[in-house]
Amino acid sequence: MRKNLGKEGFTQLADLELKSSSAQALALNDALLDLGFTKEDVGLDFGAGQPEFVARVALQDEGGNQLDVEQVMASYSATTRNETRKALKSTLEIEVGDTSDMARFHALYNHTADRQEFTGRPLGYFETMHRVLNEAVPGSCTLYIASNEGVDLAASIVIRSSNLAWYLYGASSSEQRKIFAPKAIMNRMVEDSIAAGCRYLDQGGVSATLDKEHHLSGLTKFKTNTGRDIVQTNGEWDLALNKPLAWAFEKYMNWRKK
Repeated sequence: MRKNLGKEGFTQLADLELKSSSAQALALNDALLDLGFTKEDVGLDFGAGQPEFVARVALQDEGGNQLDVEQVMASYSATTRNETRKALKSTLEIEVGDTSDMARFHALYNHTADRQEFTGRPLGYFETMHRVLNEAVPGSCTLYIASNEGVDLAASIVIRSSNLAWYLYGASSSEQRKIFAPKAIMNRMVEDSIAAGCRYLDQGGVSATLDKEHHLSGLTKFKTNTGRDIVQTNGEWDLALNKPLAWAFEKYMNWRKK
């Protein structure tokens, strides 16, 4: 998919050849339509709502057999594979933190928010998430921190449920970028998710655009460089219980976008 970014004749993910589809997912769409639901169009920026397209690293083959780390890395781009191996040979240390270490994550997260110009969540949100999820199911929320010589360089949060895993949040420092700390954490997340018997490691949403000039194309390229499959989900659906109020709300949201 990454090879089609900016390629002539391809403007959106819908232009690509479909590898496979789920009859169950398509039947669900039909059922929702019959019940009066309407599908929400989140656009190319997915600024509101959940993205319809997500990137997933396959951890099992088509027969359901668990892959090993080397097999997963074989799907990476050559550059990403080399950077990962360089990170693994460095003096980086990767540890699994507890709730009290979430402040270390949050410091990197705030730095990332400032660098990428987005509004981050407060520390208490992450501390509560980590504590509550692990109290309910021990080990379901994992905090990873990569440091070098006592300096925190990258951190991430992974959620696991049954045989599925989600890379929920990530953050990194602007220091020592050539050590590729995020790549080392990614490798550890893959290792642990394989050990847990996960089918895939979900890396979150990507834009539907294939326009290389679009401001989210860099995110798509970054995510697909580590061999991720792009999966179209059922997306968001709305059911208007109060149609006049729903109409007014839609008008307001459209006005706010201007």
